[in-house]
Amino acid sequence: MAEVAVVWLLFLGVFLVVASSAAIAAIQWRNVSSVGQYSILLGYTLAFGGAGLWAASKANLKVTGRMLQIASLLIIPVNFWMMDGFRLWAFPSGWVVMAIGTVALSLMQWRLLRQSQPIDRWNSLLLNALQWGWQVSFVPLGFSYIATVMTTFIQAIASVVAIPQKGRTHADR
Repeated sequence: MAEVAVVWLLFLGVFLVVASSAAIAAIQWRNVSSVGQYSILLGYTLAFGGAGLWAASKANLKVTGRMLQIASLLIIPVNFWMMDGFRLWAFPSGWVVMAIGTVALSLMQWRLLRQSQPIDRWNSLLLNALQWGWQVSFVPLGFSYIATVMTTFIQAIASVVAIPQKGRTHADR
């Protein structure tokens, strides 16, 4: 029963962080440049990921750590989408922030997915890159089809090859 209470408190905490962030954003968002807006999103994502990795390393915070890691993994694609949505590519400082964000988020995602198959980790990184280009008319539709075919192909190969994980045999699956 105590575990359920802890999980609900975690949900409440995440909700409060998101709600307070939304309130601050609603009040001050127009006063911040698009590079600044994205930097805030990037900072939140990296903070959640870092807190999740730290909490997961503590014996009494495993559930908290896992919750924060999952929240981070869900926010990462939004970060890549917002790089394009905020048109960061239109500003020199935006290119710098995009480069830093791409490297930092990719490394964090790779670390958070460390228990996944390598092919799944690579596939998730490639799917993040598909969030770019939505401002160009032909990109969304074309890339959606390409991504669907590529992901299906990669997953089909992964299931046929069945790459064993460290410490696991094929019989353990």
